[in-house]
Amino acid sequence: MIKVTKFTANGPVDVPCKVWKFPTGEIGFKFTDIPLITNGKSKYEIRCKFESNDDIFAAIQAIDALKNLNISTESIILFLPYLPYSRQDRVCHEGEAFSLGLFAQILNSLCVTIWTLDVHSEVAFDQIPMLENATQDECAWCLPKFNTLIAPDKGAKLKVKQHSQVNGYSFDKTEVVCLEKQRIGSSIVYMDYEFDTIKGNVCVVDDLADKGGTFLALAEMLR
Repeated sequence: MIKVTKFTANGPVDVPCKVWKFPTGEIGFKFTDIPLITNGKSKYEIRCKFESNDDIFAAIQAIDALKNLNISTESIILFLPYLPYSRQDRVCHEGEAFSLGLFAQILNSLCVTIWTLDVHSEVAFDQIPMLENATQDECAWCLPKFNTLIAPDKGAKLKVKQHSQVNGYSFDKTEVVCLEKQRIGSSIVYMDYEFDTIKGNVCVVDDLADKGGTFLALAEMLR
């Protein structure tokens, strides 16, 4: 799903557009209010909520449509809250693809600034020169303080430290718990925490969430 916004002196304005799918599966895109785009010089943000590759291609088409209306690339921002393909950020095993590198080639060809939230892989910065990132601490600054911060697995330990810094926590005042999970078949299982110190309002800080299995399993253990 994409949303196009024009930023004017009077504030942001939604730019109406139409996205459709042809019978053979291709995505089509069109702006439906051309005067809104061509009147005056403004900045444009294309926000892409990634649910499938269709959303990515619709965002790319929106950028192309703006260019075709003589909007300069300096005036266009592509906002990808989640940067797709960051999970395959290198070739780990023979025969694999470097998915993030391939996706980076597409993004770089657009020649626009790209924003993301708390990028999953630092490799993205090497692959996408025009990438800007709102870090974990910037994303979490407005959250309330919690009694306990929880890292659900080893990969989230760094995120907990970043979160604690933005809230001014010190580890001797706020409980910081780093857990380990086990995968049994398709299920995620947490063993009961050794000491019953997880109390009060808790915040689970993870580096990535997709289907939510980690959070469901963790909630069951915490209860």
